[in-house]
Amino acid sequence: MSGTYTCASCGETFESGWSDEEAAAEAQENFPGIDVSDPAEAGVVCDDCYEHIMARARAEAPELIGPGWRGEAASDDPIGDALRADAEAARAEIRAAGIVCPSCDVNLADLPDGHRLAVVPGLKDGFAECRDGQRADITTFEPLEMAANVSLWDEFRRRETEAFKAIVGEGPANFTGLLGVIQGEDPR
Repeated sequence: MSGTYTCASCGETFESGWSDEEAAAEAQENFPGIDVSDPAEAGVVCDDCYEHIMARARAEAPELIGPGWRGEAASDDPIGDALRADAEAARAEIRAAGIVCPSCDVNLADLPDGHRLAVVPGLKDGFAECRDGQRADITTFEPLEMAANVSLWDEFRRRETEAFKAIVGEGPANFTGLLGVIQGEDPR
């Protein structure tokens, strides 16, 4: 084994589970025709970044992938797979930040749709509460900061949902009409 490596994508350092030879062999099998020894063409990446890269490669450049790539496509929708991989990578970053609702103790990345945190600031009696949690004291900086971040996220999600409904509508017919416009069909 090689000890540790630094992911060329996210920059974090990890314990290596493979020898350099095993990693190079897999890279050559997955990406035939690419010089895996050339840093301009290939790099060592962690498992999370690898899954993200493979989802994007399946969506954007499937001809570059050899028959030996690890994992199966989640569906016959490679663009959807790539979007889901992007969204999961974003949620992982948010989870890593450690921001949680002070009332229900749910991580910001995992808050349900419609979550609403009520924040009543105060130096001596400030509190926050959501419908899924309990009243939480926010009289010190860290809980107040988390409450502010969660409340801002809640408001962003609420406005995003309203904007999406205004653009797309709520029924399947409206969504189908939007797809027709995107595909260049005349809506009239």
